[in-house]
Amino acid sequence: MRRPPSVLPSPAMLVALLALFVALGGSAYAVTSATAPANTVVTKSIKKGAVTRLKIATGAVGANQILGGAIGGPQIADGGVGTSELADGAVTGSKVGKATITAANIDLPSLNIPKATTYTVREARVENHVFKPEDQFQLLAACLPGEIATGGGGRSSNGRISLSESIPFTGSTEQRWGVLLHNTSTETLTAQVTTYVVCASS
Repeated sequence: MRRPPSVLPSPAMLVALLALFVALGGSAYAVTSATAPANTVVTKSIKKGAVTRLKIATGAVGANQILGGAIGGPQIADGGVGTSELADGAVTGSKVGKATITAANIDLPSLNIPKATTYTVREARVENHVFKPEDQFQLLAACLPGEIATGGGGRSSNGRISLSESIPFTGSTEQRWGVLLHNTSTETLTAQVTTYVVCASS
């Protein structure tokens, strides 16, 4: 019995198969290069904690690269966020810890808070003034420069001397209060007379 002849690829077939293998290998390499270009490091190639703040270029990470809630208090260094980094209205009462803001942290002039008004009572007094019958006497009390007269009044140590008038005397250069006292009796009387003015300043 004769053996069937063995079928061996011809030299041309071997060249064609070799070209096919090279082509397939080149395609696989092309796909890999397109996915990860030269000198590129993908996420899976980086160990956890290998990239630190000092290894990141300034401005390389922006808001679009940070996941929501990824940065909290523990990730922010003391003094790392200043007023220039905060948008207007970004910090509200619900975001401020209890007792974390004191007067030392507040720029008081920027709040435009009106200064407190101080009221001072000043007086003018005349001792032993002589009132003849039907005599009248006016006494004025003045505020200091920069103060404003807001009220006033007067009195006499003699109950028979009446207070007939109590009015302000104010203008561009004066802030005073005056009272007019009147002896309505037919006798000559002596009394201590006092005028008061309430002065406001801030």
